[in-house]
Amino acid sequence: MTFIAPLPANEDQRLATLQDYRILDTAPDERFDRLTAFAADLFDVPVALVSLIDADRQWFKSHHGLPVSETPRSISFCAHTILNDEALIVEDAAEHPLFQGNPLVLDGPRLRFYAGVPLTADDGQRIGTLCIGDSKPRTFSDKDSLRLRRLAAVVSDELELHRARMEAESSVAAQNAANQLKSKLLSSMNHEFRTPLNAILGFSQILELNMSKRLGKEELEYVAAVKTAGENLLRLSDSMMTMAQIEADVVPFGVEPISAQSLIEEVYTLHRPAAALNGIAFMRRACISSVGLKADHSHMLRILGSFMSNAFKYTPLGGEVTLGCATDEDRVTFYVEDTGCGIAADRQRDAFQSFNRLGREGSTVAGLGLGLAIASRLTRAMKGEIGFESSDGRGSRFWVRFPIA
Repeated sequence: MTFIAPLPANEDQRLATLQDYRILDTAPDERFDRLTAFAADLFDVPVALVSLIDADRQWFKSHHGLPVSETPRSISFCAHTILNDEALIVEDAAEHPLFQGNPLVLDGPRLRFYAGVPLTADDGQRIGTLCIGDSKPRTFSDKDSLRLRRLAAVVSDELELHRARMEAESSVAAQNAANQLKSKLLSSMNHEFRTPLNAILGFSQILELNMSKRLGKEELEYVAAVKTAGENLLRLSDSMMTMAQIEADVVPFGVEPISAQSLIEEVYTLHRPAAALNGIAFMRRACISSVGLKADHSHMLRILGSFMSNAFKYTPLGGEVTLGCATDEDRVTFYVEDTGCGIAADRQRDAFQSFNRLGREGSTVAGLGLGLAIASRLTRAMKGEIGFESSDGRGSRFWVRFPIA
């Protein structure tokens, strides 16, 4: 006769904890197989198992010396082991009142000796066992029990590591799915924004070019304001789209050799009109030697353009902005210095965070706080370094650094 183990009082919670590990029916794992092989050698037995007690079966994460991956719970020795915290030692199953009629004793492996220790989860639930077995009776000392307990603690640690890996992988997968969805949403929004914005910009340019003689000064100022607002919205839309692409890891990169001095000249030419418009003295410092780097040209323009944009925004009329380049033995550094308002010390740690305007949310300066975040992501994606030095009220110096090619 087989005595079926009663269900633990907390069976529902125990099964829920077991499911949280997401380990049932997973592939063999060398980390657990090493432990059962070691247990078999340590105790000189043919069978060692990591057994997890499911609702109606015991499933073996590792089954050294046993050709099956599971057996019914109704005939499981381990189902009895998880009923308390103590080790279950059966030195001769053929003489034990609970197991002498068990099919595992009468047939199959003809189990005579069994020793099992519960595997306890962090919440106290006993989800399975580390057990060993033999087809002949054996004695098992207190010292042997202690060794088996210590080895079971190592198995429990491996189970916790497995659960942590599963949770991390699930979190990453969920984040990737969310990023993909956000990228699609922002791409759709970007398309919907650009169509009317292009119309607004196109018509404002037509009015500015063809109607300037018919419109009064105030009306022309309105047209200019519409055009400026449209251009700002277009830049914000592009920034949001770029950030979504970065987070979804779909930003294209075309790494190519770039002349450092040529890049300085290009950025200077592109941003000189904005400096003049803002009444800012704009200077450049050329590289002292002919050096190059390998990077994506368009992304480098965007990174330095972000530095330039912030420098012009926060440098007052009559201030100075300097674009420069410096080299050492194996690196080239591009920098933008300004004599603007600087960044307060308690805000500097947030400079490269998305949608963070460093306490200037209520100012009249337009922006979403994406420029520096995008610059940081692009720089790191191209294996470069990015940073800054700043003092509140005394200006800032932003820089990016790449190996010399």
